[in-house]
Amino acid sequence: MLWSGDPLKVEWSISSSSCTVPFSLSQRYTQSTILADPQPSARDSNVIVPQLITTARICLLRAGPQDMAYSRWALVTLAIVSVALSYQMQTRLYQDVFGQADWFSVAYSFLIPYVLLSLFSVPQRFVQTLSAMLATGLVLGAFALPLSISLYQATETGQNANALVILAYLLLVLWSFIIKAHIYSQALGRSFHIGMLITIAVFIGDLLLLQLLSETPPP
Repeated sequence: MLWSGDPLKVEWSISSSSCTVPFSLSQRYTQSTILADPQPSARDSNVIVPQLITTARICLLRAGPQDMAYSRWALVTLAIVSVALSYQMQTRLYQDVFGQADWFSVAYSFLIPYVLLSLFSVPQRFVQTLSAMLATGLVLGAFALPLSISLYQATETGQNANALVILAYLLLVLWSFIIKAHIYSQALGRSFHIGMLITIAVFIGDLLLLQLLSETPPP
């Protein structure tokens, strides 16, 4: 699938004294142009099932963010659901305050992909890239939730956590890094190794931001 908004390279075929564009390529260019400037339409409300299938394939590294449908409606929905679930987990499950540092961390996670894509001159890929990030994050979060609850309960009761639970949680964290590296490498047009370095750098930046804001006394 094409990146929405990316220029399409068209190969010209020479026929006698004129140049003609094959119909199939012309048709693909028209579709890409429509996706690059989306208008509210029925297609925004019909992307849920394809998005779920594509998300599963990205989690298995069999697809990339360019395979996500270009839908601002879907992106906004994913963002709201992600923030709402994070808020509920922290305030209800962990009985903690969702404070200033956490809101800055959310803003950081949304802003960094756009900054990186802009630095690599492909900001038009932001909607599909962030959609892939949020969708795969929700899928992994669903698997991680029972493990997180088990580890939290073990900590609260002073018991030793189950070794298999710890191992499964660490494997999920590792796989989340691999998925993010895959998404960054596809979105930026770079190797997987570069994507992993970017993923680690973004993660460290988030930790430093949380640490800095947590230590800053309120005004």
